Amino acid sequence: MTNIISICDKLDRAKLKKDAFLDERRQRAVENVFQRSCCAIECEKCGRPTPGACSKGGCPQQDDQRVPYHFCENCKEEFTDYIERLKGRGDPDCYWRNEAWLEVWSTWINHRAALDRHARSKEFARLLQEVKDSTPD
Repeated sequence: MTNIISICDKLDRAKLKKDAFLDERRQRAVENVFQRSCCAIECEKCGRPTPGACSKGGCPQQDDQRVPYHFCENCKEEFTDYIERLKGRGDPDCYWRNEAWLEVWSTWINHRAALDRHARSKEFARLLQEVKDSTPD
C-alpha cells in the first residue's frame, strides 16, 4: 500500500509547479518592459552604456525635447539627423545615411511605439497588478 500515489497530492504538486512557472513568466515579462525604461543605463537603440544617470530632477537627455528616447551620443546624433532628413535637410557629409538607413530608423521607431503601446495596455496593467500581488512584502 505504500506505493500508492495520491492523485490529489500529485495534482497539487503539478498546480504548484505550473503556478511557479507562470509567476516566473510574469516576472520576466515585466522585467523585459522595464529594462529599456527612461532611466536605463544603456542606449535604447544600440545597448551601449550611456553617461550620466537620472537624478531626482529627471533624465539629463529629456531636456532635449527633440529626442524622446534615452540614447548614447552616437544614436542621439543619428536620430537628430534622421529627423532632419525627414524634413529634407540632414548632414550631406554622411552619404551612407541613405534610404535603407532611413528605413532602419523608421522601423526601430515603430518597434518602440509598439512596445510603448503594450506597456500602456490594460492587459499589461493587469500583469503588473498580478506580479505586485504575488510578491511577498
